Amino acid sequence: LYYSLLDWHHPDYPHFADQHHPMRNHPACGNEGRDFDRYLSYMHGQVQELCENYGKIDIMWFDFSYGDLRGEAWKASRLVDMVRSLQPGILIDNRLEASGEGFGSLATDSPTPYHGDFVTPETMIPPYPPMDVRGEPLVWESCITMTHAWSYRPGAQYKPTRTILEMLVQIVSRGGNLLLNVGPRPDGTLEETAYERLREIGDWMQVNSEGIYGTKPYTICQDGKVCFTTKDGYVYAFYIADEDETEMPSEITFNGVVPAGQKNSVTLLGYDRPLAWSGDGEGGLRVVIPEKVRKNKPCEHIWCLKIKL
Repeated sequence: LYYSLLDWHHPDYPHFADQHHPMRNHPACGNEGRDFDRYLSYMHGQVQELCENYGKIDIMWFDFSYGDLRGEAWKASRLVDMVRSLQPGILIDNRLEASGEGFGSLATDSPTPYHGDFVTPETMIPPYPPMDVRGEPLVWESCITMTHAWSYRPGAQYKPTRTILEMLVQIVSRGGNLLLNVGPRPDGTLEETAYERLREIGDWMQVNSEGIYGTKPYTICQDGKVCFTTKDGYVYAFYIADEDETEMPSEITFNGVVPAGQKNSVTLLGYDRPLAWSGDGEGGLRVVIPEKVRKNKPCEHIWCLKIKL
């Protein structure tokens, strides 16, 4: 569940302190008559109702901390204690005290009761797997829009499917999760372009999900146009085609992976026969893509090699 900490409708919410409110500088939006504690009681009551009345909840995704409205300004310790008591095992994001600009308090060595279970960088992808100050990997997800806005905007330009898949592969190669926003129209439906993108992502995942789900970052995240994930003794090498590159290359070369010696050590997801390869023994690898595969490629945009270590 997503819960917005700010509420422009509530008469006790401090509009004057809200840098996003369109009327924040209007005389009618002053502090007079507003009781923030009364708003907090209302907010905590809503969250309690959600936790009590709708069964098991996996994630509570709070949003919109900024300026002075962070942490205990929301009575966050009490709020989190209540959520966890009503929903044991729930995951809570880090937005009670952090904006979406970076990795927030999980990157520190002094977590608070409300610091969250995962961090939420917004509209950005880190260049390498993010760590906390102890050198431990962070649990994180990038929140990225399918268009260039979170809410529905008529005529908005959608990111190409290739771009979305590239973001997915890069994020997973760094140990993260992609939260992909789709803005519905006022009647709850999506634009046909959104459905088209989702269908194309689904078609690609039918072929390549093995290299996405349940994987971890490899010793290197990316070499040139190739991103890596790993699980169960295999490395998955995703070749990301350029925007104007509609055909598979005749060979894929990259560094950082030494396959096992067997002839069937390298395969292509979506193709059931082993591929010819050669290596220099130090991590340099050249994989040959047969012409019949290139003419009948298993998917579009990004192709995944499965390599036995």
